[in-house]
Amino acid sequence: MQQNWDMDDLLPHRAPMQLVHDIAVLDDQITVIAKIEPDHIFADDSGVPAWVASEIMAQAIAAQTSYLDKQTGAGGVKGGMLLAVKRFKANHSYMKFGETLNVTSEALSDEGAMKLFKCQVEGPSFTASAMLSVIQTAE
Repeated sequence: MQQNWDMDDLLPHRAPMQLVHDIAVLDDQITVIAKIEPDHIFADDSGVPAWVASEIMAQAIAAQTSYLDKQTGAGGVKGGMLLAVKRFKANHSYMKFGETLNVTSEALSDEGAMKLFKCQVEGPSFTASAMLSVIQTAE
């Protein structure tokens, strides 16, 4: 069963810094959707630089974490910080306008408030992957 959520209910970010647009849940797979448009806050004439995918990944982790917390009754949106991006790889230096990206993340370790995630961004012409270290902060 697919269920779509309002990102304002899952993220502390608001426009123009809210870089992800939807979350789709199908069975046990959570996919966060990001759209690359000409009015994107980081856009230039060539598109959106690939490095922005690391922030898209971080927001996907936040949305996924909030979604899972809401499902278990553990509360609402919590604050967090991106501590490190490791092994970032992208197949292009820019994300193209009009591209819809599917973002997935998998928790590899959970040390209380500190977590390590393996993230993947996939679109029609852009792909990126990285390991992200994040910490959940007080609300």
